[in-house]
Amino acid sequence: MRPKKRYIVFEIFPPGLKEEDVKLAIDKMAREVIGLKGISEARLKLIYYDEERSRGILRVRREYKYVALAILGLIRNVKNVEVLITPLTSTGSLKRAKKVVGA
Repeated sequence: MRPKKRYIVFEIFPPGLKEEDVKLAIDKMAREVIGLKGISEARLKLIYYDEERSRGILRVRREYKYVALAILGLIRNVKNVEVLITPLTSTGSLKRAKKVVGA
């Protein structure tokens, strides 16, 4: 049976960060928290990031949803800029997640 996914919609304060910087910050924190094996098991991936609205969608396996939320909450700096990442919602469909982001 195929593993089920969750899409976590989040917002970053202050706005204006590049997608690549956000992706690197999430990857770095995920390596610290769950390691490379955990990243591959969780299938953690930044699916979409809107630089204008500073909102993004993070895909993760259903069993690792709370681990992904913890990873987002632990990120404090992106490119030497203090940030606050706020999860907006979690959904089971990418269509619904994009609707929340406004894509």
